[in-house]
Amino acid sequence: MTVRVTIDSNGLITIPEQIRAACGLQTDGELILETVEQGLLLRPSPSFTVEDYTDERIAEFASEEDELGKLMPHES
Repeated sequence: MTVRVTIDSNGLITIPEQIRAACGLQTDGELILETVEQGLLLRPSPSFTVEDYTDERIAEFASEEDELGKLMPHES
């Protein structure tokens, strides 16, 4: 699919809804724009949620491991 878009005075372009939907682009999603031999390449930027573990969250993990250990068969 090819469409023509315009760059506004702030350097912004609007990606048409049909292309956003086809590519799975979400509002506030990040894209990577890079120059390639053929011109410009625009692609989704993968993002991952990072969690900083508090002492309470670590204790929660340990508790869940203990509970799981009770359910696992033990070798004699």
